[in-house]
Amino acid sequence: MDPLLIAVILLVAGLVLLAAEAVLPSHGILGVISGILMIGGVYYCFQTDIWVGVGVLAVMVVASPFVFMWMMAVWPRTPVGKRLVLDATVPPAPPPRRLTVGEAGRTVTDLRPIGECDFGETRVEVISEYGMIRAGERVVIVALDSEGRPVVKAAPEGKMAGEEAKAK
Repeated sequence: MDPLLIAVILLVAGLVLLAAEAVLPSHGILGVISGILMIGGVYYCFQTDIWVGVGVLAVMVVASPFVFMWMMAVWPRTPVGKRLVLDATVPPAPPPRRLTVGEAGRTVTDLRPIGECDFGETRVEVISEYGMIRAGERVVIVALDSEGRPVVKAAPEGKMAGEEAKAK
């Protein structure tokens, strides 16, 4: 049998098995067999003529990333891919509550000068106006920086502006 005919048969069979790998759950077995058939096809192309072998090998090397990308694009839409790929539908996060100047909260971490504070149900990153503030201390918002991040200072213990309304 002519080596060129054998090469064409092996290459076509390899391509068919590669396409089957994209749609059938073979756990890579069809892909391995496809690769072996294509290597055999390239071998027989070299048996025909060295330039035919070089040409086919060059086409396969250049085309392989594109074939791989195509398979990754097609596979999730196949019946098997639909069952194996998770559908990530994550509900959008609610918009954060807008904090205002004068609002009171409590530090969660040490502010050196940046840390986290709780303002009711909202936990945000804040900046200390001056110096370090230890975790667990009460703070009050004195300003918002250019990025909208609260600038806080330590507040005296007792009733604060935000807590007076809650007490009534």
